[in-house]
Amino acid sequence: MDNQDLGKITMVLSIVLLAIIVYSASKIVALNQALHKDCELPESICPYATSIPFEHAAAFIIGLGIFAIGYKLKSAPKVRMEASPSVSTAKIKKLAAILPSDEKKIYNIVVDSQGFVFQNDLIEKSGLNKVTITRILDKLEAKGLVERRRRGMSNVIVLKHA
Repeated sequence: MDNQDLGKITMVLSIVLLAIIVYSASKIVALNQALHKDCELPESICPYATSIPFEHAAAFIIGLGIFAIGYKLKSAPKVRMEASPSVSTAKIKKLAAILPSDEKKIYNIVVDSQGFVFQNDLIEKSGLNKVTITRILDKLEAKGLVERRRRGMSNVIVLKHA
């Protein structure tokens, strides 16, 4: 689920919340008016003379704030992650040829993914565990072949320019 979908859901839920608040407040106002008819107290001190309860006004403002957050999420531009421009195939083959087997395997998976792959996908595609993948990526980064970039809760592995 991307931010735009989350924004739409937030907006719909806030509209439902606002409708419930308005309906509830209108019922309470109508009830207060009916109760105030029989009240002998002056309007300035009668507890039923208020038009909209404070709690409903506060809840309405909070609902509007939630709607605004949803709108901001919905209208935020989509983040497009693009791979780095590709390095020549001959250079890639030369670099991959001198790597140890596990490093070569991971490096080739990144190359086959057009130079852009999520770290979780590397774990699935290689069949290696998280710790092994992390150590191999540390080595490949130290050699300047790949770069890890943080994307939300995961990493994206990108080929570096040679």
